[in-house]
Amino acid sequence: MPPAVGQTDYAYLLRELREIQNQLFDKASNYTRLILGLGYGGFFAAWSGTKQNLSSMELVSSALLVTFSLFLYVAFEIWQARMASVIAMRFALAVSDTSGPSEALERFRVSSQKLNRKYFAVWKVVFHTCAVAGLLGALILIAAFVHSLFKML
Repeated sequence: MPPAVGQTDYAYLLRELREIQNQLFDKASNYTRLILGLGYGGFFAAWSGTKQNLSSMELVSSALLVTFSLFLYVAFEIWQARMASVIAMRFALAVSDTSGPSEALERFRVSSQKLNRKYFAVWKVVFHTCAVAGLLGALILIAAFVHSLFKML
């Protein structure tokens, strides 16, 4: 419930900002998963349909780059699921702590912030590595395919 008009309730404001941040992050995560899933599927469909027109080096390098990107992405998703489970279990323990709910929830908040910092640091590396490797693999495939089309002229 929002505070009375004219009052500033810092705790309420922080809760609202966290909720907005969580919603934005969830939307961005779902969108990223959708785009990456479609991208990987599309690449391998195009790769299997055009591989007869590619040289061995183009075939292998494009497949290895995108496979590496996909492997890293799947490994990250598994790690991310583990992180979410750890946070959920810590929250359940904090809520059920009878020694003092305020202190338990504060410990949970502090530990969650540490995990979130670690998560975002890993996400930056994994996201950029997946994007670069995947795009390089796709560019090799596209360039090789376009080159083979021009050779047919």
